[in-house]
Amino acid sequence: IEAALSWLREAQELCGELPLADAAGTHLSLCALLSQLGRHSDAEHHAAEAVRLGEEDIMQLHTLQPTPGVDKDGTAVLREKASVLAVAYNNLAVQREFLGQAMECLALYEKAVIIAEGHMDVSNPLIARLRESHRNAVQTHRRIAVVAALPPVRHPPA
Repeated sequence: IEAALSWLREAQELCGELPLADAAGTHLSLCALLSQLGRHSDAEHHAAEAVRLGEEDIMQLHTLQPTPGVDKDGTAVLREKASVLAVAYNNLAVQREFLGQAMECLALYEKAVIIAEGHMDVSNPLIARLRESHRNAVQTHRRIAVVAALPPVRHPPA
């Protein structure tokens, strides 16, 4: 894992020269690897950078350029960029959840789902995975809220 991390750090140095989507992908890979290592604060930083780059990438789409032989109106390009951004939001939510930022992570999970549903093909399995991540986070948050609302247990003196 350390060797992969070293290679990704080298790739990160080249991010300024890469297309934004590729740079975002590099940051997503760094996020995933650092998360596996339990370095969630560092992973969160890379997820946030992937979100920033993904948003910038989409904002630079003045007009959709068709991909020859793939689509006529450029929607494939937008779908690809939207999927990168949706994954980035999801990964940012995961890291914020690890860092104990429950309310913020719920909004980020929801944003990932909204982006995916709005721009991706309905049959794309990524949408189902993002919905499941959001649903699981909501259920976890509800359980935590219920436990927090319970009165403290009092034990009789011994």
